Amino acid sequence: MKLRWGWTCLLLLSISMVTWAQKEELDDEEEAQVEDGDVDVETDSGESTEVDAHVSFEVTYKTPVPTGDVYFTATFDDESLSSWQVSKTMKEDADEDIAKYDGKWEVEALKENKVPGDFGLVLKSRAKHHAIAALLNKPFVFMDKPLIVQYEVNFQNGID
Repeated sequence: MKLRWGWTCLLLLSISMVTWAQKEELDDEEEAQVEDGDVDVETDSGESTEVDAHVSFEVTYKTPVPTGDVYFTATFDDESLSSWQVSKTMKEDADEDIAKYDGKWEVEALKENKVPGDFGLVLKSRAKHHAIAALLNKPFVFMDKPLIVQYEVNFQNGID
């Protein structure tokens, strides 16, 4: 009798797994059709219309709000470098021509995939040494925990 219950449970489990897998496959197919713009959309009047594959959506930028205990955050929403200090230092033990941190910085929007209001720090000079700094909101003590720095990179013109 125990063996019969075991086989029954195994059969029910197998059927539920097959059903779940088929549902996932159907969901994936529907999602792929939506991405390709091949799905008909029902309007309020009941008639179907073809979705335009070239529809662009306006994305609204909202300033990210840091959560938790943060020592520094910069969103560049004010389009200014006022809180940043561009380095004027010279590298030691290097030729004078290449010892300078003379790269140019600006705050501007992305060239591609722009989101109105979203700005970032951009390197404006090629083949130069760049250095820039900003103060933390409060001192960080390197005792029990590491300092974790997170940032996002977007290459405006590919990698130079």
